[in-house]
Amino acid sequence: MWTNSRNQTFRVLKPWAQDLQKYTGRLVLGFCFSVVALASGIALLGFSGWFISAAGLIGLFGSGVIVLNIYLTGGAIRFFALSRTVARYFERLSQHDAVLRVQSQSRVRIFADLRQGSMDSMKAFHSGSFVHRLLQDVDTMNGLWLRIFSPLLLAGLVTFVLSLLLWFWSPWITFGVLGFMVVCIATCLRLMHSVASLGARHHVLSERLYRRTMDGLAGRDELWCWGQGEYYFNQLAYLRQRIDRLHQKRQQRVRRANTIIQIAFYTAFLWVLAIMAVVPTVELASVPIALPDLGPASIVMIALLLLAVSEAWLALPDQLSLWGSILAAARRTEPQNDKQLAEHQLSLNERDESFEGLQITELSIIHNDRPVLQIPELRVLNGEHLAIIGDSGAGKSSLADALSGQGRESKWITWQGRSLAQFTDADCAAHIGYLSQMDTVLNGTLWDNLVIAKRGLRVEEANEVLALADLSGWWQGLPEGYHTRLDDESMPLSGGQRRRLSWARLLLRNPQLVILDEPFYSLDHDTRVRLEKGVEDWLAKRTVISFAHDIQAVPSPHRALRIQHGKLIAHE
Repeated sequence: MWTNSRNQTFRVLKPWAQDLQKYTGRLVLGFCFSVVALASGIALLGFSGWFISAAGLIGLFGSGVIVLNIYLTGGAIRFFALSRTVARYFERLSQHDAVLRVQSQSRVRIFADLRQGSMDSMKAFHSGSFVHRLLQDVDTMNGLWLRIFSPLLLAGLVTFVLSLLLWFWSPWITFGVLGFMVVCIATCLRLMHSVASLGARHHVLSERLYRRTMDGLAGRDELWCWGQGEYYFNQLAYLRQRIDRLHQKRQQRVRRANTIIQIAFYTAFLWVLAIMAVVPTVELASVPIALPDLGPASIVMIALLLLAVSEAWLALPDQLSLWGSILAAARRTEPQNDKQLAEHQLSLNERDESFEGLQITELSIIHNDRPVLQIPELRVLNGEHLAIIGDSGAGKSSLADALSGQGRESKWITWQGRSLAQFTDADCAAHIGYLSQMDTVLNGTLWDNLVIAKRGLRVEEANEVLALADLSGWWQGLPEGYHTRLDDESMPLSGGQRRRLSWARLLLRNPQLVILDEPFYSLDHDTRVRLEKGVEDWLAKRTVISFAHDIQAVPSPHRALRIQHGKLIAHE
């Protein structure tokens, strides 16, 4: 069981380790600077303690003329203070730069993974999950090196080196320090194991809180109108309390680990003092080894060195408590193995590649492992306008996604004899125009919302499409014209305005195939009549497939089909 858990941990951390491996030189250099910074801090504390102790002892017990070289000691103190500051600067310049580069590449990888996924796989995730994955999860993964591996290796390495240096005073001192290090390592590993499940639950609940908060803010008006606003936000507060309880439980385990490390330190500290101050000689393997003649100031210096090392270990439990969150973030951001992507490479059923138009062969729309719509064969000629009518949940939007080249079922569809699964994003943009039910308005200016449909857009073209979409009077009345920002605070748009703005973007394109999902959604009768008249000539030059609940809600089809009992039949 432990082996399986270890293998799973290695698997989920492998992509991040590979990204870090690209910057091995920077990370090693930064780690060396961190070693120098910590060693300088330890030396600074040790020399400062020796100097203060020696000066105090001279003042108390000195008699006659006692020479104390303050220049050498003071120079050492200033040197280590400066070297610590410089080393910390270059450590951040090297290590943090490498980690930020990995963070940037990770976000690019996640974007690419989402981009390659099928439409259905993307729809399975809440928009808040995407945001949480790109922001919180990637930020959490920064701690893999900076909060876990580097500090643990650093504390162990410095403690081991200090033990070797103390060997020159006595092997018995070294044994005490090494025993302290072993206890610290065991405590830290135990802590990482115990907080793994807590961190995972904390991460899951945090994402759930983020999603529900976004949903609550988006639907706050409806919630309060239904009298559910107070209840909904009380549930968010309860979820926040659960997260806080998990955090408190994790902090309890951190404090317990700190207590164990402190006990181990004081035990090792007393052991070292006893060896230096009480035992004059020791025997190791029957060979007498005399302790060096240590003065009180030297004893204080060694004690302060051990204290500085213990501070490095005492800072670790709080950092290692992120281990569970890091594992959870790594699992959520690992590359998705979408089996449907591999299916795109499979050989397609035999089709008439000479057919000019749209052809569907053996297509099945499946929701929750249940077939919703099955189309053995369907052909739409070039220039034909087809209407597909169906109730909610019949599979209309899923079929529209597939026809636009975005659904996993696209591999069963050909356009001009070519499978949509073989279309690149540029091909889809060039050949297919899709008006979905999602009337997205960017948080930018009106011009920003138009230019995404066509690069190099000219003002004359924008004026024309806005007129065809029945938006001329609206945009001309905007306070800053095309430079007016469209957002919920400065310029909120109604559902009908959003729908017509989506139409304007579609009209800026020149696709051969047009997919319309509820084309006149959110429009009143008069507005719909004006819009339908404006786009009539544009649609007449193209192959059009429209989806709606009612035949009256589609623009002048040549032929109409209805979805009934999971099949397409002629609409009467």
